Amino acid sequence: MSKELFYCPQCKSRFKEPILLCPKCGGVVDVVVDEKDWKPRGTGLWRYESMLPKFKVKVSLGEACTPLIRSKWYAHVLGIDIWFKDESRNPTGSMFDRVSALMASHILSEGHSRVITASDGNMGASLLAYLAGTNVKVKVIVPRNVDVGKKAQMELYGGEIEVYGEYIDEAVNYASKLASTNNYYNATVEVNPLGYVALKTIAYEIYEQIGFPDTIIVPAASGTTAYAIYKGFKDLVSLGLMDRVPRITIVQTPPYPTIAWEKHRTIEAYTSSQAIVGLTYRTPPLKKVVASIIEETRGEVIVVSIEEVYESAIELARKEGLLVEPASAAALAGLKKAKNLGENVIVILTGSGLKMLAAYLEARKGKIIYHVPTKAMILRILDEEGELHGYAIWRRLEGRITPQTVYQHLSELRRRGLVEMEIKNRRKVYRLTPKGRQVLELLKQIEG
Repeated sequence: MSKELFYCPQCKSRFKEPILLCPKCGGVVDVVVDEKDWKPRGTGLWRYESMLPKFKVKVSLGEACTPLIRSKWYAHVLGIDIWFKDESRNPTGSMFDRVSALMASHILSEGHSRVITASDGNMGASLLAYLAGTNVKVKVIVPRNVDVGKKAQMELYGGEIEVYGEYIDEAVNYASKLASTNNYYNATVEVNPLGYVALKTIAYEIYEQIGFPDTIIVPAASGTTAYAIYKGFKDLVSLGLMDRVPRITIVQTPPYPTIAWEKHRTIEAYTSSQAIVGLTYRTPPLKKVVASIIEETRGEVIVVSIEEVYESAIELARKEGLLVEPASAAALAGLKKAKNLGENVIVILTGSGLKMLAAYLEARKGKIIYHVPTKAMILRILDEEGELHGYAIWRRLEGRITPQTVYQHLSELRRRGLVEMEIKNRRKVYRLTPKGRQVLELLKQIEG
């Protein structure tokens, strides 16, 4: 990179490579903007060019300037003004098109040819679309629970897709490791400050569309979007355009509502083996920062169940005509449980439901998509393939766990009498036992 674009506001350190937390003081790293000035002009993300870093190349597919849709049904039921900020109207169907426009501009301006991003679907598809037709090679690391619709979208845009880990934070850590050792530009939202800088434009648009709302409700996993919207309103306060930041309320889901745990210390009632794609992040680096933002703005951290998310998604489609992904519907589920809203509320809808129709069809049958335990997956693989070497089983798990962990699971399955081992040609092979087949059949019956 030609200049040190990233800096720490706390200790004033500067960095050439994208990094979220300052290695010297732990502060959240920001992006150099020569002089912020409120001069919106034109359309799209670059309407706010005076508030963003300057790049030689400006990429756009017509992102941003998404509508603020006034609620009819929920406003009547709750007796307050409710607006939906519909980010599903972006080119690839999610708010991450804002991020890709800014990151792609940086990548092309600096002449990078190799890019990596960790994504559970939306960011991966978006970045591939924004770098289509260039000479930039994009590698996307996705967790095993990535939705089939989102994976199909990424495959249609092209690029290299690698499955790693069960949860997004495992994919993020793996992508960061590859970036540091293989000379990739790291375009992961949870790592690159340009991610939250781009998402700040949501706050700028809300200000132009409605002025000052009382409460913003944001679905949260890592908390990056909530942090971005807070920072966007802080910019407006510092420019004298607003007196204070609106109340920021976030909504989380099981099995890891980590920011809620940070704020409330414990919420044992919300443990679950199920998960919503896009809302599961076990070790968010900004959890303390976001918890403090909630406190500062007098907001709430609301935890909703998986069932409440799907019910809200279907209700939103039928009552308001808005089809969003489950991660977006969590915000609506939180709206219905919030205690302190004020008179003017904005619900952030982060992505389109058209990407996840398979998940909704499964939910309609009474089956909600959830993580299949690793041992059950190994049983299924052996059922489908017959006897296999341990390494072959690991390959079929697509990097979900390490080879050593596969052998640990196999050892436990043998102790329980579900798998047996035989040495053939000096190599261990594994197969299901009759008891293992009975257990697998029982699992199939439970799942419908």
